[in-house]
Amino acid sequence: MIPGFRGSPWPSIVLGTNLDFQKRLQELAARIHQGFAHVTVREAMNELYLWIQEQTGISSLKLRVDPPQFDEIIWESLETFANQRSIGMPFAYILGRVEFYGLELSIGPGVLIPRPETEELTDRATAALEPALAASDSVRVLDLCCGSGCIGIGLANGISRILDKLSHKCTVEIDLSDLSGYALEYARENARKHTFPNIVYRHFQGDLMEPIRKAGSLPYDLIVCNPPYIHPREVSLMSAETALHEPADALYHPDPPALYLKILKEIRPFLRPGGMAILELSPFIADVVQLLCESEFERCQCSIDTDLSGKKRYLIFACKQPV
Repeated sequence: MIPGFRGSPWPSIVLGTNLDFQKRLQELAARIHQGFAHVTVREAMNELYLWIQEQTGISSLKLRVDPPQFDEIIWESLETFANQRSIGMPFAYILGRVEFYGLELSIGPGVLIPRPETEELTDRATAALEPALAASDSVRVLDLCCGSGCIGIGLANGISRILDKLSHKCTVEIDLSDLSGYALEYARENARKHTFPNIVYRHFQGDLMEPIRKAGSLPYDLIVCNPPYIHPREVSLMSAETALHEPADALYHPDPPALYLKILKEIRPFLRPGGMAILELSPFIADVVQLLCESEFERCQCSIDTDLSGKKRYLIFACKQPV
């Protein structure tokens, strides 16, 4: 079990007027801002309220209207939280979990924090699988560069709702693969937490399709992938929290377009006829990647879809004929 930050119940809390409460909270918020100026004092205050609410169950409104008198053990925990935020550690890492596609996933330093655009990818992938689920009794999916397993496990959540509506039984195998053994520990933990009827997970560690190839895996109906697609020169465009604390090997690549071409070449033999791959990518390289794809794979279809903000974000890759 990967340790989170929610442990045993906190000491008893006595509610009531406490003039010292706001002052101490403001001091902690000021410390966060002084250490990490990207978080304003107001934002830090809101985060402190949210942290207390997460740990105690007392709503932020209640904390503001009727502030509690905390045991010093609780204040020590708030001190720890403030120290972590003052060096820019992301809130999700401190909390030890994140909400993604209707699920609570374990997360921590060394693993990429899922973004809303990756939830969009998961939603698209779920919809893309529906015809295969309706027409077959066996469907196979690969989450490549899986990190925490958020896409594959989120897909399992979406697929389970589709399976509930089918008149026939369909089994689904979802493979989670990543080069990082540390990330795979989170993927395994999250897969153990979120099991669904007729859905089986498998785990692979290695570079791209190498472990899949060694295992002699059968072709997939769908391959999803969120690879490192940011050029190191773009680090100034990242938030300070991301640049300082999220894993560089999950974010950056020296030649992202070349990486996408390599991924497509590797996954093509593992796609069933009529199968599809959906890859998240940067809007800065979308057009280049599409041109490379169309040039390299004449018998395949390559298209770019936009996310909800209108940015070119998803590469859709499909081949009618096997290699």
